[in-house]
Amino acid sequence: MKLPRVFGFILGLILFVSLTACDDDPASLGVDLLPGSDFLNLVHADSRQLNLPQNVSVFTDSISTGSSSRILLGKFENLEAWMLIKFNFVLPDSITNALKNGEITILNSWIELQPNYILGDSVFNNFTFEVRRINARWNPNTFTADSLITLDYDNTNLARNFSYSDTTIRFDFSNDVVSGWLKRQVDDTQPDDNGILFVPLTGNMVLGFQALTFKPEDPQPVLKIVLEKQGEFTDTISATPTSDLHVIKGSQPQSIPGSFILQDGLPLRAKYRIDLSTLPQNSAVNKARLTFFINKEATVQGSVPSDSLELYIYSDSLKNSVERRYGRVVLKRQADAYSGDVTSFIQRWLNGLDNQGMRINLTDEARALSKIVLYSPSAADTDKKPLLEIDYLIKK
Repeated sequence: MKLPRVFGFILGLILFVSLTACDDDPASLGVDLLPGSDFLNLVHADSRQLNLPQNVSVFTDSISTGSSSRILLGKFENLEAWMLIKFNFVLPDSITNALKNGEITILNSWIELQPNYILGDSVFNNFTFEVRRINARWNPNTFTADSLITLDYDNTNLARNFSYSDTTIRFDFSNDVVSGWLKRQVDDTQPDDNGILFVPLTGNMVLGFQALTFKPEDPQPVLKIVLEKQGEFTDTISATPTSDLHVIKGSQPQSIPGSFILQDGLPLRAKYRIDLSTLPQNSAVNKARLTFFINKEATVQGSVPSDSLELYIYSDSLKNSVERRYGRVVLKRQADAYSGDVTSFIQRWLNGLDNQGMRINLTDEARALSKIVLYSPSAADTDKKPLLEIDYLIKK
């Protein structure tokens, strides 16, 4: 069935207006061209003009880093990063058969780490840690900082003879432990191989290393083993992680008046709410943009900056439950602020959804240790307070 000519013209005009509207100038949105525009009014306002009440608070949450693209180790300010690795062995038949016959001797073994992230001090020589044998199984998908409290591991340090270059940290590892791991490959009666725990000691530094699940072309931690079958061959094999993660121990950083803090690792997140009750309910929101301004002097980032925040609508702010079916909003860093489109969230609240606010967190909280300080609604400088800009249609 053909559309009536007039209806088709109106539909085309609406489409043209929506595609050619200018974000910066509400008058250019083309409202005057719409049929019935005599009964509509486009309002451009912001939270400062309207004096919309806002509040924010922070809280620590729990995350698993088993699928993180980076594993972390070290100490920095209020935080410690502990690292767990279990290595995977792929052995040729010649070595497997010799192991079964008890004919393999471990001559040397060492581990190499190549950092791809650094926070704090930049001198590797000041970075020290120990390596302990883990005695129980652990699941990288469920392991958290709380799991570390009950983890069973030896107190004996297995690492010695550290050497440092501009790109690599190397240390000798226990030949006896490696020998047991290799025997386990061919003899199920041998003790389980549950990997090793890296314990940070000194240095105001956190280093990151390539994890198992991301960009495998980048150098991962590697265990190298020189072994021998006497009289027949000497060979060097390499093992890379089959499971890895890090956990963060520590406390919240000291609060800063007029600001709130988001921190990776812990993680430290925020509850933010802006009161929209004075806006006309069921208004049609054309665009809404939310901006948080960065307290640069207090913010601390590593060699890979934290470039975005993610926001979720709360379904129950008391229980910290978010409503994921409404999606998420990402605010990108632009100069000295994080800013992004929150139109969908604002429209839902104006349509009657209970406004319990938003959860805010850094998008890299599982792979970094940045401390991002943002100005809060209580900032002394009005221009630094969080800013909501909104364009919406109401009836005249």
